[in-house]
Amino acid sequence: MTSSVGKKVLSYVFTVAIAVLLPLYILSSSTALTKKQTIQPLPKVTLITRNGGQVADFGQKHSRGNIQNVSVQKTVNGNIKAEPASNNHDTDIGKETVNMTDGREKAELRKTEPSQLETFTDRPTTLSREMNSTILQRKGEVNYTLVYRKYEPLDFSNLFSYNDEEKCQGLSCKWYKMPGATKELVQWAPEIFEKVPQHFLSNFKNPCWVRNGTELNCLPYFYVIGMYKCGTTDVWSKIVAHPDVVDVPKEPHWWGPRRHGFTGTPIHRREVLAMRKITGGVDDSSLEWYLNLYKSTGVSKLIHNRVSTAEGVPYHPKIFGDASISTSYTIGLNWTRTFPNASEPVFTNAQLLRAVQPNAKIILMVRNPTERAISWYWYTHSSAKGYNEKTFHNFVVKNIGCLRNCLEKHNPRYCAYAANCPYNLIPELQVGLYYVYARDWMEAFSRDGVLVVRLEDWQANPLQVYRKIIEFLDLRELNDKEVDKIINSPQLNVNKRQKHFLPETRKILEEFYQPYNKEMSLLMNDDKFLYPTHQASN
Repeated sequence: MTSSVGKKVLSYVFTVAIAVLLPLYILSSSTALTKKQTIQPLPKVTLITRNGGQVADFGQKHSRGNIQNVSVQKTVNGNIKAEPASNNHDTDIGKETVNMTDGREKAELRKTEPSQLETFTDRPTTLSREMNSTILQRKGEVNYTLVYRKYEPLDFSNLFSYNDEEKCQGLSCKWYKMPGATKELVQWAPEIFEKVPQHFLSNFKNPCWVRNGTELNCLPYFYVIGMYKCGTTDVWSKIVAHPDVVDVPKEPHWWGPRRHGFTGTPIHRREVLAMRKITGGVDDSSLEWYLNLYKSTGVSKLIHNRVSTAEGVPYHPKIFGDASISTSYTIGLNWTRTFPNASEPVFTNAQLLRAVQPNAKIILMVRNPTERAISWYWYTHSSAKGYNEKTFHNFVVKNIGCLRNCLEKHNPRYCAYAANCPYNLIPELQVGLYYVYARDWMEAFSRDGVLVVRLEDWQANPLQVYRKIIEFLDLRELNDKEVDKIINSPQLNVNKRQKHFLPETRKILEEFYQPYNKEMSLLMNDDKFLYPTHQASN
């Protein structure tokens, strides 16, 4: 009897407990789930302005479309504390949407034929507003898209227009805020000033911006601007071997020749023709061609490589560059017709890049100009085709004579950019006037913004020079094992052909370059740029 009563009591207590505690448990779980799903407000947007490196906060409604960006928090020493994100993905020609949800990176890539890419220009893929908003609020980033745009003629008749109330319109509201920009410079490159914004995204180390809300566009972070036969290919190969540098086509030659109508394919033929088919137009001069090239080869890798700062802010640390040697000296000849009385160039690529990318890193490689001239001739001329020391001598006499004639009428800066001796994609001998180009780039970017590297120093101590380059590019320092592996990789594009020249040929070259070597030595405050005479050619 007692046992039966006890069982009834226990059963009653258990029933009451279930009735009381179960609702509490359900309520508690629901509250916890609700807390987990609460969406935190977005932080303010911080963009790095291109006005002397100042930083400006624009809030969450600064841009067109629905792009939202977040500030990148840094430690006192300027280094970002970050954990690498998982998964790296290569890109292919096509259209790509990159999801940044749940802390993972998932690439949804639709491969298409180049002809199909043309349809993308009119309908960039974006997420639904609801989904996009959720992703933004959770991770602070959008789903970046890659859109290959077609060339389209633009009307730049209102470059400097004002309305009846004397208020600026279009580019006239923008260009004068860009460092070093002049009316002549804007008229020379209106598309660039029209399409490149005044602010780049701060969550990318590489200079990038968005159009139409999610469409990512990027320009190179650094430029190796010359000179040819000065070790640029070898240095480039070792820069892109750094884990934080994306390997893209080395020499698109866009800022110089292609922007002025050059359509040749001395290098990167497949990529050049593919981008020409995608972009359209009569040549490769459109900025869209240049942007499309990097969308097909590098931008996707910038997106996929993501880290989180100590504060949990997403950041994209990888960069890419452009090592077109023509960027240093090719500005076309139209300026000589537009400004027939000009004593020297009215604008240069150095000034143009400074206006749109004032924080770009510039590397200029040089060597003894006499050695460079000898090496270049025998790199492009084969003795098997009948070239010999006599043909080289005649070549030097003719071209040096042409340059001297130019210098009798104009100053060295005019002749360095416009001498028709001949005026080629790669001018034969005038590029040895290093001090002219070095001074222009240093005046635009400051001495600290241009790293001048001598091939002789690179050959003598590649480890020291490489570390200097990595520091200059603000890349993370590698350990000794990583650097040794990079430095000890095979040298690239070394001229192994036998070089034939007469003593009097060398003498003509050395006498011509001597005063300009002295100017370079004074500019660099370094006697190494004087170069001793009668060295053995390498």
